[in-house]
Amino acid sequence: MTETPESNAPDAQQNTDEAPTDSGDSLSSKGSPGNLTSGKSSVTFDEALVLDRRLGEFVLAIGFFTRLPVPLDEETAARPLADASWAFPIAGLIIGLCGSAAIALGIGLNLPPLVLAFLTISLMVCLTGALHEDGLSDCADGLWSGKDSKERLIIMRDSRIGAFGVIALVLMLGLKAAAIAHLLTIAGMWNTVLATLAAASLSRGFLPCIMRLAPLATEKGRAADAGNPSQQDMLIAAGLSVLICLLCLGFGTTVLSLFIGGGLCAALTVIAINRIGGYNGDVLGAQQQILDVTTLTIASAIL
Repeated sequence: MTETPESNAPDAQQNTDEAPTDSGDSLSSKGSPGNLTSGKSSVTFDEALVLDRRLGEFVLAIGFFTRLPVPLDEETAARPLADASWAFPIAGLIIGLCGSAAIALGIGLNLPPLVLAFLTISLMVCLTGALHEDGLSDCADGLWSGKDSKERLIIMRDSRIGAFGVIALVLMLGLKAAAIAHLLTIAGMWNTVLATLAAASLSRGFLPCIMRLAPLATEKGRAADAGNPSQQDMLIAAGLSVLICLLCLGFGTTVLSLFIGGGLCAALTVIAINRIGGYNGDVLGAQQQILDVTTLTIASAIL
């Protein structure tokens, strides 16, 4: 009888030693504090990833629309431009800010309105590398020349400029300069700055609508490489551009700009579909120029 407790004592000791281990494993498996902490950090990490992705898309848009030296990593640079389509109106706003700075500087130097208008346009053209103006001239040459869609697309890809391209550039730049000069004379510096900001943002903010709703003319080229924006990004871009235009120009000017400019852009889209099968980068450049000039012209007539 005396040996029984002695033989069972080590077993009891062993069971006692194992009990905390099991309890610890149970707590570890439930792991409420640890899992809650990891859950919180996981949510924060996901939010940081979304913010980093959106920031990369914004930089991608700035790098495409301007010649500013923006930092782009390889992963972001390899993404399609359509992913950054929501940031198009913000990129336009930055371009408009540079033009507005030229206006303010020219007013301080007491430059004539027409001279200042051309200097403002020149600065924005240099900032964008004449991206949209080049598209306008190529679009004019291609859509109004050639016997069929294949020949018209070849003309658009030609780096040389034809008569239709020259006429389109002269008319568009002349109308833009006249509108800015009139705004400077009649409406003053502040309204001219606001109109420049609104036109630059609105004309780029509606490009994703064409990219999503219209068919591509060809599977090659910048427009094809840019991809197709999501519906969410398209709506964000359109909403931001309209909001900026409302804040700068008010309700009436914004509605007229959208109605007239949107109608002209829609007409160009129909022409492009009929003549080359859809849109390409040159058509998008022409769309931007049309909506830009339309907004400035309407603002100069109303403000």
